[in-house]
Amino acid sequence: MRHWDHKFEWTREEFGSYCEGVTSRHGYTHELFGVGDPPADQVTVGPCSQGAIFTRPAARLASSSDTNTCHAYEVVYSVDYPVADKSHTPDYHLTNELLYLCNRLGQDQYQEEGDEVSVISIARLQTFPSIDQYRVSDEHIAQLVRATEQLRVLDDGLSILVCNVPESPEPSESDLSEDGDFVADSNLHDIEVELEVEW
Repeated sequence: MRHWDHKFEWTREEFGSYCEGVTSRHGYTHELFGVGDPPADQVTVGPCSQGAIFTRPAARLASSSDTNTCHAYEVVYSVDYPVADKSHTPDYHLTNELLYLCNRLGQDQYQEEGDEVSVISIARLQTFPSIDQYRVSDEHIAQLVRATEQLRVLDDGLSILVCNVPESPEPSESDLSEDGDFVADSNLHDIEVELEVEW
C-alpha cells in the first residue's frame, strides 16, 4: 500500500531520464542502484525502490578548492573558540565573584530572616573557594569593593554592607517618578549600621 504522502512514482526509465538531466546540467556523473530486496515470490520484479549517487568529477573538485573561486555563501557571523575575553584581569574576575557571592548571601539572609541589609565579613568571604583561589588580602578585597557601586565597605574595613533587595516583579505606579524612572526608597550609602562584635 502506498504511503499517503507518496505523490508520484517514477518508473526506472523516468528516474534514469531525470538523473541524466541533472548530470548534464550540473556536470556530475551518476550511478543508479536498487534499494530493498524484492519479495521472495517476485524476484523478477527487481528492487522495491531506486536510488542514485551523484559524483562531481575530480577535476572540478580540484578547481573548486582554489582560493580564487567565487563562493555562493557570505560569512555573516564567525566565532573563534575559546570566547573568553582574556583582556580581563584577575581583579575584574574577583570583583564579579564578590558581587555575585555578596548578593547571593544577602538574598539568603533576606529569605531566611527578612533582613533588608546584611553585614558580611571579608574573612567569611575568604572561606569560599571562588574567592580563596585568588589568594589576596582582606585589604585588597576591601579596595575592590570600594570601587563598586553595588556594595559598601564599613568603616572597620573588615565587613561589607549588602542591601538585600528581593527580586520583585514590575515596579508599581508608586515606585515610578514623573519621568517614568524607578525611584529607590533608600540609598545604601545612607544606611547606618551598628556592629555587634562578639569575641
